[in-house]
Amino acid sequence: MGKQFRISSGSRKVLIVFGLISLLLMSTLLHWSLRTNDAEIHPELVYDRNTVVDDGTHNSNTDLIQWNGTFWMVYATSPFHMGSSESELIIQKSADAHEWEIVHSLNLGVKDVRDPKFAIINDTLFLYALENEGLVANPYRTVYSTSVNGIEWAEFSSIPDTEGWLFWRPFMNESGDLFVPAYWHEHGKSALFKSTNGTHWQQVSIIHEEGGVDETACEFRGDNSMICTVRVEGKADTIIGRNSGGTSIAVAQEPYIHWNHTRDDITRLDGPNLFNVGNETFAIGRYQPEQDSMLFQMGGVLSKKRTSIYLVEETGLTYISDLPSAGDTSYAGVVFENGTVYTCYYTSDTDSDYPWIIGMLASSNIELVELNATSLLDASKSPLSSEKSWPVGEYVILIVNIVFDVIIVKRFWSIQLLSNEEE
Repeated sequence: MGKQFRISSGSRKVLIVFGLISLLLMSTLLHWSLRTNDAEIHPELVYDRNTVVDDGTHNSNTDLIQWNGTFWMVYATSPFHMGSSESELIIQKSADAHEWEIVHSLNLGVKDVRDPKFAIINDTLFLYALENEGLVANPYRTVYSTSVNGIEWAEFSSIPDTEGWLFWRPFMNESGDLFVPAYWHEHGKSALFKSTNGTHWQQVSIIHEEGGVDETACEFRGDNSMICTVRVEGKADTIIGRNSGGTSIAVAQEPYIHWNHTRDDITRLDGPNLFNVGNETFAIGRYQPEQDSMLFQMGGVLSKKRTSIYLVEETGLTYISDLPSAGDTSYAGVVFENGTVYTCYYTSDTDSDYPWIIGMLASSNIELVELNATSLLDASKSPLSSEKSWPVGEYVILIVNIVFDVIIVKRFWSIQLLSNEEE
């Protein structure tokens, strides 16, 4: 006689739950991989797009500058979005913004390096970056390197008397006054600093103070006043995001001590870059086209993301258009020259429409878009709708997946698993 061995009721329940979760994950990943990109490009925008880097790695955090008649681009490369000891910054140059040549790379040894920013100071090309340690992207100080020719670069050095401040993009007015916004590494405030040489900086004022304050970008306006966008995460971020996140618009007159603030909830402007075209100030940064109060809140990793263009005014942001983008994306560099806005940014595969979390782990490309400035001004007068769509399709797919998976589990695992053992 053979003995019959039964899977216990408790073990069978564990197997059923595990199988249900596995099927749900696999079917969701399949849906995400087959989802087509629905980025909205304003019909009046006139642009050319060129993929500069497509090497199968995770490329991110770009910047762009024109110096001595040459375009210079920098981007971070790493196995994934998170912190990595393998990260490094790649510097390229181009005479026409079409053909690019790698000229140098910089790293911090076993530490993670991210968020590079160029600046031209006293005929020297500066490169600022943020130092990070560990898997979580939580930088704790700013470092810098310099070059007199763009080819040979000094080793990274720390900036005196600024420990804990994380520099964003330096900017200069027509008089040559040099400023940089920075946010505190514990994310509670952002400040404005001023320098004459790029290596020694003095704090001018606190721009914004609030829980979750992050990346801050600024630009001068025609009357020499200053306008800034401040990424505000509110409470600590979660996987599904938080709808308390948004953007603060800060404006100050010279000497930039007292700031007026307006809160805008159209987006949490991650990776901001502000620039002027004519009398208007624009921003390029991240956008989340779908949002609700459940699984797809502001800044959530399950959501779609875009690199998008905004009009920046004292009263808030106006969403104008997406650029071709998907997944993990944004952190643009900008050069405005001879009626063309040159902007580089990184993005996941734009043939698909991965959520942010998949983009963080997948390869990403560096794109360069040449945007006709007149068409941008025209588009800003009739911007696309910024009304967020409720992700109905995602919930329909989720419900269908759950129902389908439950049917499969009941069909194949409701039968008791038996095995015989010969005596």
